[in-house]
Amino acid sequence: MIRLLFLAALCAARAGSSSKAELLLRGGKIFLSPGRYANSVAVEGGRIRALDAEAEALKGPGTRVIELGGRAVVPGFHDGHNHFAKGALFLGQVDLNGTSTEDEALARVRAYVKANPGDGWVLGRGWDQSVWKGERYPTAAELDAIEAKRPLAFKSMDGHVFWLNSEAMRRVGATRDTPDPANGRILRGAGGEPSGVFVEKAIYLVEAAIPKPSPAELEAAFERALARAASFGVTAFQGPVDVSSHSEVEAWRRLEKAGKARVRAFFWGKLEDPKGFLDLKREFSELPAERFTFLGAKGFVDGVIASHTAALLAPYSDAPKESGTPNFTQAELDARVAAARALGLQVELHAIGDRAVRMALNSCPRVSSPFPTCKIEHIEVLALEDVPRFAKQGVVASMQPSHMCYDSPEQDPTPQRLGARTRGSFVWRSLEKAGALLVFGTDWPVVPLDPREQLYAATTRRHLNGKPIEGWMPGERVSLEDAIVHYTLDPARAVGREADLGSVAVGKRADLVVFGKDLFALSGEELRTVPVDMTVFDGAVVYERKP
Repeated sequence: MIRLLFLAALCAARAGSSSKAELLLRGGKIFLSPGRYANSVAVEGGRIRALDAEAEALKGPGTRVIELGGRAVVPGFHDGHNHFAKGALFLGQVDLNGTSTEDEALARVRAYVKANPGDGWVLGRGWDQSVWKGERYPTAAELDAIEAKRPLAFKSMDGHVFWLNSEAMRRVGATRDTPDPANGRILRGAGGEPSGVFVEKAIYLVEAAIPKPSPAELEAAFERALARAASFGVTAFQGPVDVSSHSEVEAWRRLEKAGKARVRAFFWGKLEDPKGFLDLKREFSELPAERFTFLGAKGFVDGVIASHTAALLAPYSDAPKESGTPNFTQAELDARVAAARALGLQVELHAIGDRAVRMALNSCPRVSSPFPTCKIEHIEVLALEDVPRFAKQGVVASMQPSHMCYDSPEQDPTPQRLGARTRGSFVWRSLEKAGALLVFGTDWPVVPLDPREQLYAATTRRHLNGKPIEGWMPGERVSLEDAIVHYTLDPARAVGREADLGSVAVGKRADLVVFGKDLFALSGEELRTVPVDMTVFDGAVVYERKP
């Protein structure tokens, strides 16, 4: 009896000692759901333990207290679509984003080559000929004038075009006799010699020649990228496997062992590789399931608007003979989607043009499943009659608001390539009103990983230059509260994790972002510049802004 009483007292003591919060955030505007806020939140054991008065009651001698002083707190941002490995590697490459002329892009390449001598590949991305005068594609000759001995290869901003120097083309093995691959094109000069630009499926010829990073190189890149993600409040992401699965898994395993893999990651393989689905699933199952999940397969239905390769229902307004060619017939796409779904995998389909989006919808009939089995990515122009189909068929609409700020030639609010069809461009509010599960992300490194830029674009529909003041097609704006839901809870719903992630609620994982001000009192440009003061992942502070 005495032994039993002693054990009961010991258990009670242990329970009491663990009943106090490890972290208490109080005195702020803590976003729960649209129209609902709390003042305080208590965290214990990596989870949200209590809110408001109950949270305050959990303050103990070992509790770290964060006085918010009216600052806003939101759930950790869950990037609905990015290329984490590519973005991580890009942090050490040539950044050509924002270059308004070819000369400016060349100046950045020249500066990088001078600052980084050696004999290896020089890589980078971000150039966009559609904003250069004349919209002329560059050639290898301009790069050869900077560096003729080292291979140089630079992806366009949208990632669908490569610009190479002559040495890089030599290593690719591209000559006048190299045929254009299906749904790809090698631009050519006099005599049929490659000019230095590889479009759509032709970029795979280039990628095959570029040496793959080692697990150690990936680990270092991932560590830099995770620090950047934390500084922006990003605590989860969804995206494809961008290098060999073994290298990625090994890099994540190293970081996990070192306690540095502070993110939740959901991965896809290639739709064109059914056997690879199971291999990838097996590789990723070696990682902690709570942090890393292999979900399914990604396929490219079409290309991009800037290159006239996005598949449209009618010809481009500025190219009447072109409407983009899908990468599959409808029957081929249907068969590949069905095969992936039969294996219990979610399917993610890149579809930018209205024809491609319709094909993707056609291949994704509603089925009974614990979470959505189809996710359509980008959806930059959509036939309005197809808007209701997303909710009816249970298909996720995954979109990147700030693409609107970059994809329009010369940031013209009425994109010349689409003409009147722009009414179906970036129709976030229409999809929202129709009941679609709308997920926001970045497509990093296509655009910055920073969620603040997405909140700005979604709520203002202005370009990065602040125009038009009233917003382009302002009826398609969404509220700030709804934009946050599309960036937190809705991505969790898209992968069946809403019971554990995506909102500030008792029992959920404590992934939180503290802003430097009351976010909900801000608008416009202020949303792009409000500082992130703190990021909490699994109850631990992983980023704090220095005063």
